[in-house]
Amino acid sequence: PSHLTSKGVNLADMGKLAEALQVSRAAAQSDALAWLNVSRICRQQGDQAKAREALENCVDVLPQNILARNSLNMLLYDLGDVQGALHHGLRALQLKDQKSCREFAAHAGAGKPVG
Repeated sequence: PSHLTSKGVNLADMGKLAEALQVSRAAAQSDALAWLNVSRICRQQGDQAKAREALENCVDVLPQNILARNSLNMLLYDLGDVQGALHHGLRALQLKDQKSCREFAAHAGAGKPVG
């Protein structure tokens, strides 16, 4: 992650949410994972709509990111959007399965035991 992304996470952990949000939004211009922190801060501030928007931005830029998909899944479920939650939850599981299959194939191809 970028320096700004790390700074935003640290500020949020210290409870400096307004400053953390400003830094994390700036970081998101060059580091898509910063949207995860923007979402976290917005949720802490009670702004579920902005939290959703941040996660949707992250998924748009990083559609293969399991953490972003799963975070959006949980938020949508909390907001009562069961269809949206199901869509992103299933996609996160598919991505996890694909990753597991690639890891298995890499270990099997190298003759290493899996596990």
